[in-house]
Amino acid sequence: MGETVMGLLYAIFSIFITLFFPKQITDVICYGRHRDRENIKSKKIYCLIYVFWTFFFGLFCLMMGSASGVNNTFDRVLDYYGLNFGEYDYFEAASIYDEHDYKHEGDFTLVYYIRKNEDNLDDLIKQIVQENNSIYKRYQLNEIDVVYETNGIYYICEKGR
Repeated sequence: MGETVMGLLYAIFSIFITLFFPKQITDVICYGRHRDRENIKSKKIYCLIYVFWTFFFGLFCLMMGSASGVNNTFDRVLDYYGLNFGEYDYFEAASIYDEHDYKHEGDFTLVYYIRKNEDNLDDLIKQIVQENNSIYKRYQLNEIDVVYETNGIYYICEKGR
């Protein structure tokens, strides 16, 4: 319940910051502090300044949500960038455990995204298992499903009780 409220507050705050602040800053840049002069007369330049500040505050809100743990969109974007442009071969996308969750039937699930490279897929799975050995023993993870997704990325789901 608390995470839902924080997520809602984060969404409201982000929308407010992303829509309100760029307009105010753009108006001050283009029309002065008291709106008494016209510094920039071109509508295209006005729109360009507005779009810049909208992206700036949108990125700021994504980083703020990531840092506070409310929203992980920024982390996902960085992980996909690293995965697709060669910084690393895989990353952990989610850890799911809820004994009362009807969708997962009480399973503990680790989800990884792996860059498509069929030569070393088995080696990467072994490496993931070795890195998470304590989790595997505690939750008795034994079933590994490998599903191919678009853009050359594998989705690996490991289940156990």
